Amino acid sequence: MNMEFKHLLPKQKLDANGRIYIPSSIRKKLKIEEGSEALILFDEKEKKILIDFE
Repeated sequence: MNMEFKHLLPKQKLDANGRIYIPSSIRKKLKIEEGSEALILFDEKEKKILIDFE
């Protein structure tokens, strides 16, 4: 799976519920509202995650 990342998040740890934080500046830029649903793609070989909000 070849992924081209357009917005990289700072390295971070998951919270107690296994969630990551997406900074508000990136949410605003991508027009992501709080509570939005997303498709999460995980490339096990490359250990990369792609989050698709569209």
